[in-house]
Amino acid sequence: MARSAERELLAAGADGWIVFVDLTGARVRVRARMVLYVAQCYAENRAEERRFWRSHRREARAERDWEDD
Repeated sequence: MARSAERELLAAGADGWIVFVDLTGARVRVRARMVLYVAQCYAENRAEERRFWRSHRREARAERDWEDD
């Protein structure tokens, strides 16, 4: 899907529109110049992101406890 979106972006140019189907099956039309990045999302990516944010929250809680003393 990411490669398909990237091909459409290249073909559309800065003033064009791209059309893609989202996760729910809806067709989405977006100005090409509004797209900031394209990334493919896999189960492994999502799991890694969850691990990162859990670790981040633990660190933030530990720092908050230290600052309260």
